[in-house]
Amino acid sequence: MHTMHTMHDAHTMDHAPRHNHTVPHCHRDSCHAAVFIMGKDLRAIFSRRHSYATKSNKTLKVKTPGGSLVLHQLKKLSKGPRCGETGVTLHGIKKLKMKAYKNVHKREKTVKRAYGGSLCGKAVRDRILRAFLIEEQKIVKKIESEKKK
Repeated sequence: MHTMHTMHDAHTMDHAPRHNHTVPHCHRDSCHAAVFIMGKDLRAIFSRRHSYATKSNKTLKVKTPGGSLVLHQLKKLSKGPRCGETGVTLHGIKKLKMKAYKNVHKREKTVKRAYGGSLCGKAVRDRILRAFLIEEQKIVKKIESEKKK
């Protein structure tokens, strides 16, 4: 015969009850109440109409002196200038948007070297080496042609 169990019987039985309940299971005579500790409210609301968390809508949570939490709108970061030959990011040059370069000093836009703001050091070294070897080859050809005469 199958008998119906009450809620109290389910706690005293060896197996767990069939339904989920929020009261913690206790094997002692008295069950303890669950204690939930609430933290600070860390929610912040988008101040603009664009409400989706996309690449163009990045924000930063900032605590104001008054204690409230506000969102500061972040701007997209630029990838910065890259080498024309190798595609590597150029060192020593600020990563800014194109319009922002007009407000910066010349020393922040270039490197003091041949092809300073457009090619990386490795690419310049390769160009110099290639030019030197081509000149050497021309001289060798010229000497060989004089020997044949």
